[in-house]
Amino acid sequence: MRVAVSVFFIMILHSGYGQTQLDIGVLPKVVLSTEISDHLSIAGSVQTRLLREGVGQDDSKFEYSLTDLTGIVEYRLRGGTRLAVGYLFRSVKEDIVHRAIQQVSWTRTMSKYRIGHRLRTDQTFAPDGGVSYRLRYRLSVQVPLDGLELDPRELYLKLATEKLHQWSSGDFSTELRVIPALGYYGNDKSKIELGTDARYDSLFSVDDTLTVWGTISYYLRF
Repeated sequence: MRVAVSVFFIMILHSGYGQTQLDIGVLPKVVLSTEISDHLSIAGSVQTRLLREGVGQDDSKFEYSLTDLTGIVEYRLRGGTRLAVGYLFRSVKEDIVHRAIQQVSWTRTMSKYRIGHRLRTDQTFAPDGGVSYRLRYRLSVQVPLDGLELDPRELYLKLATEKLHQWSSGDFSTELRVIPALGYYGNDKSKIELGTDARYDSLFSVDDTLTVWGTISYYLRF
């Protein structure tokens, strides 16, 4: 958790140099999931983005950016490891983008801390025929705010960091993300999380962008 906080402040300090642009936005998301068997589950989600680019500029305002529809099929192995494949359909105004997803994730519990790891690759197919390749690693820590275990109708804190590498049209870029959230665990079927998602689009570029999203995510399991 200290590492994630340190990364966040590094992002803020680094944004003070060069020509960093600040964007802000809202990311509402709904996730529905169900278990088909003891090892197999499916999930679907819808997420919309409202973005205000260039905060501080005279013509800056919130505008609709895109909508994502995602489907994931996950297979659970012994020991808490999960293998998954998925597909994302993105509507960007008048354009349609497709993305294939492959990932492996695993969780461990240390005292009251639930530590999660996720390694994901994806391939994004643009309308012009171009393909972008990404490699992502996310580390997350979840801790209940009352007691050693998370019980129904209790709050929890979740903090995640993610590093994302992208290769597109011969160009390589790196993005850092810090995602703190406050969650409410209703029961084993539903939970809701409110937080922020700060994304710094490059550590090595002079002209870069820091995007801070306000997030609200609702999870419902059947």
